[in-house]
Amino acid sequence: MRPHLSARARAALEAVARSSEQGRVVRRAQGLLWLDQGEDEDVSEVAKRLGVSRQMLYVLVEGYEQRKKLPVRERIMDFEALNPVYRQVSSACGFRASK
Repeated sequence: MRPHLSARARAALEAVARSSEQGRVVRRAQGLLWLDQGEDEDVSEVAKRLGVSRQMLYVLVEGYEQRKKLPVRERIMDFEALNPVYRQVSSACGFRASK
């Protein structure tokens, strides 16, 4: 399971990971970047590094891919509104919606 990141999307996610003040958004960007790195990064390892479940990462990638028409930053914002599974998983993990 890997996100499909173009060079432009990768650069945008790197900028978000460096500059955002919202921790959840930074973690989402970093998770997508780590998953995109290739065979060295598997889902379990990335989940452990981020302190989230593997299911959370699957939902993150699915949500990111579903929102292809939006700018990259918006694709990693407010997943709770997009996906009820994300709401359930994030609630169980103690995460809240990022506004």
